[in-house]
Amino acid sequence: MLNNKPHFMLSFYNILGVADGFFQRVLLWFGLAAVLLIGALLSVVSVTISPLYNLPGEEEMVVILTKYAEGLQRQIDRGIQMPFAVAYIEASHDFPGNASLLVVPLKPVSLKPVPLDHEVGVSEQSTPMQQLMQSRQPIVLDLVEHIGVGPVRIYGNGTPLQVMMLWQKRVVLWQRLHDIVKSHPLLVLLSLVGSACFCALLAMILSPLRTVQLRVREIAAGDLQTRLPDKLILRRDEIGELCRDFNAMAERLQDMYQSKERLLRDVSHELRTPLTRMRLALVLARRKTGDHAVTEYDRIERDIDHLNDLIGQILAWSRMVNPAQERPKERFSLDEALMDIVDDADFEADMNGCSVRLEECLPCSYYGDRDWLTSAVENLIRNAIRFSPEHEAISVSLRKNGETVTLSVRDKGPGVPEDTIDHLFEPFYRVDEVCGGSRGGDNRGSGLGLAIARAAVEGHGGKIRASNAFPGLLMTITLPGASAAKLK
Repeated sequence: MLNNKPHFMLSFYNILGVADGFFQRVLLWFGLAAVLLIGALLSVVSVTISPLYNLPGEEEMVVILTKYAEGLQRQIDRGIQMPFAVAYIEASHDFPGNASLLVVPLKPVSLKPVPLDHEVGVSEQSTPMQQLMQSRQPIVLDLVEHIGVGPVRIYGNGTPLQVMMLWQKRVVLWQRLHDIVKSHPLLVLLSLVGSACFCALLAMILSPLRTVQLRVREIAAGDLQTRLPDKLILRRDEIGELCRDFNAMAERLQDMYQSKERLLRDVSHELRTPLTRMRLALVLARRKTGDHAVTEYDRIERDIDHLNDLIGQILAWSRMVNPAQERPKERFSLDEALMDIVDDADFEADMNGCSVRLEECLPCSYYGDRDWLTSAVENLIRNAIRFSPEHEAISVSLRKNGETVTLSVRDKGPGVPEDTIDHLFEPFYRVDEVCGGSRGGDNRGSGLGLAIARAAVEGHGGKIRASNAFPGLLMTITLPGASAAKLK
């Protein structure tokens, strides 16, 4: 049990005197992570370098400039062009990272530097720069954001040039970060590792919610047998309570669903016997009375047939939605089966003043339950016939897209309200009862035809959907794996 083997985090909470509640856990770990990050930040800031560079003295700056000016002169004497010579000097390992060289003619027309890395504002620094370039000997001047040193004279192709050096005074952000990482790598590493550990622990605490979310989706998809594992329901916090409530809810839903199916099956089976007796009694009554009460007998017979068909649909739907129900599967020609269905349906539609047309039917060999799939298509076409206007044709098509098979049935009727489309495939759902019989057509259906169609299609791993086609209603069946479909 969990009480005999306490988790190390639970023991840590008990030591701190914090409750086992999930909310308290989140606050605790968040607070510890925040304290660690703030502490690490303050430590790094307190030991890092100053935001101002520690620049050398003025005499040392002049010595450094003279050194690099001589090196630049040697590069020019070797025939290297000025920009490449300056880049070579600045790329040397001992060149200061916060400095840059500025090379201009002895009597410059403009103040543009040749390889200047940092621009110098003209409005505020033009006068100090002129003083720097016009000086006869090296001097050091403050240029607000930089310290200017120079000039030192060199010659390039016989032309006198002035070399100056600009030292950056303030450390830019990326340079400070680089210096922090370079000078205190262990402290930065510990801060990152600590933060990652606390975030990982917080993610571990929240990870069960992801499991609960996946199980909820499975329930929504119709898998009422899914349950959460024992390691979650044995937790002592709010997550454990949530998991226990979830399992109890799933048990209740499964019991209710199974009870409803069992009730439908039992009632249907029980009704079959009295209906058979009524049919036999009706035959005997016809023999005894002869031609008397023929109209009444015919009405009784129609009602018996209607009840018998309804019971048959209930039993068929109950078998289809039962996951333990195994059906024989075979490879059959789906296109030939569809042609037979359309021929029979067209004869039936002719009595209603409409017709059924097979617009497209590609050859298709399918592996599945022939009876289920043909029943699904028949129900869709019969539903379209009931609501199709006179002298209109119902369109049926069979298409293939790779391994996917698409069957569609479209009528030219009034369609359905958009807010009822998601409910069309529910058992015993009738649109006319919702919208007050405004659709017209034959409303004597049992409300199970589309539910049976969905159960048959989903039993093959496919999908069925409805949409208004303006005019009419379009029913689309999508089946996967035309060459190797498997039943669920």
